[in-house]
This record gives sequence, C-alpha cells and structure tokens, in this order.
Amino acid sequence: MKKVILFIFILLYLCSIVPANPVMVFEKTEHHCGTMMQNTQMEFCFAFRNKGDSVLKVIQYQTFCHCTILEDPLSDEIKPGEKGYIKGVFTTENAKGEVERSIEITTNEGENAKHYLTIKADITEVFAIEPQNTMVLPAIAGQPDIVTKEITVRSIEGKPFIIKEITSKVDFLSGRVIKEKTIDKGEKKGNKKGMEEMQTGYKVQATIDRSKIPRFGYFYVAVELIFCMEFQDKERGTVEQKSLILIFHDQAG
Repeated sequence: MKKVILFIFILLYLCSIVPANPVMVFEKTEHHCGTMMQNTQMEFCFAFRNKGDSVLKVIQYQTFCHCTILEDPLSDEIKPGEKGYIKGVFTTENAKGEVERSIEITTNEGENAKHYLTIKADITEVFAIEPQNTMVLPAIAGQPDIVTKEITVRSIEGKPFIIKEITSKVDFLSGRVIKEKTIDKGEKKGNKKGMEEMQTGYKVQATIDRSKIPRFGYFYVAVELIFCMEFQDKERGTVEQKSLILIFHDQAG
C-alpha cells in the first residue's frame, strides 16, 4: 500500500514540473479576397486564440512577397485563453489570374512554433494592352535604325482615364500618345487654362532606336514600356501597367 501511495505522489510531482506552453490555434488559415482589380488593395485578418497555459508571443514573421504587408505583431503578448490577430494589407499590383501568397509565423511554442497562412485572390486586369508582347525583328541592310510600333491601351471597365506618363528604363525605347488617333472620348479633366480630354482608350507609338541597343551576344532583348494612367474615379487613382517589347537583332551586329 505504501508503495502505491509513493508512486502516486511521484506521479503528481512529475506532472507538476511539466513546463507550461502556449498553443496558437487559428480560426482559419486561408483568406480569399475574392475578385480584385489590378493595383488595388484589401485588408485581411487572421484571428487566433492562445489555448495553452503560458503567454504566447510571435517572435518572427515572413511574407515572401512585398505585395503583402503585415502590421507588426512582435510586440503582442497573448495570455492563455485570450484572442489575437494577424492583420495586414494585400496589394494586387500587376498580377493577374488566380494568385496565392503565403505568410510564415514563428512563435515561442517550441516544437510547433511555425504556422502558415494563405491569401488567395482572383485578379482581373484594369487595362487591355494590345499587342501585349510587341516584337521588333532584326534589321536588314538598308533599313532605318528607328522602328515604330503602334500599341492600343483600353480601360477594360470602360472608364475614362488619361495616360499621365510613358517611360522606359532603357534609352533606346520610348513611347508617346498619338493624339491624332482618339478612341471613345470622355469627359475633360484639368483647370481652365489647360483642359485634358479623358478617353477610355488610346493609341500609343513605341519608338525603338536599334543603333543604341547594346550587343550582349543574345538573340533578343526584352524590355518594358511602362504606362502610368490616372482614372477619373478618385477611388481607383493612379495605376501603372507594363507592356513587354521583344527586340530581335543580329548577334554579329
């Protein structure tokens, strides 16, 4: 009998020295933002509860993409039984189609310290740029170095906008709006001195100077023409979208 009592006391003692641990339990680990337009934002929130018996802390987090920004959770201390939140903002940027972004959360739970959250969205384009990939073929003897290509930029929603700026990161590619070619004019925007007429689509001329293209020994150079557009709708604001230009050239040139 004495041995049984001693065994019970030893068992109770061992149970009493088991270290207390926090336990993070999320209500859900996946958040679907639904259908979003390019270059728009949406806030997200993942709720969790500390179902352990000691204070829960987030000691590290990683989003794997600059399009996902978290509110810093490192200063939060979640007591046993209390609720906490992982909050942030997801920006669609120029992505399109079905996208999935991951978040890694590391806590002070020990062996089960890592948690993975997922953000999903169906992203639709704001503008249709045609052709999306513009090809410039190699120069033939007697042809000029300057090549121009026409690109059409349209608002998919049919909303009036203006092209504020067209830029490129290389000196041999430039673009300009062909003002003499208009598409579906809309309202005017600006002050009394200079009114600018907004349209739902534009014709743009891309100009390539083949004499300035560096020769790296590759068969083609891939560069981007960057469009900065502004909607009349203030909620949408300014949107940036890119068009890829593939410039083929003679490797021996």
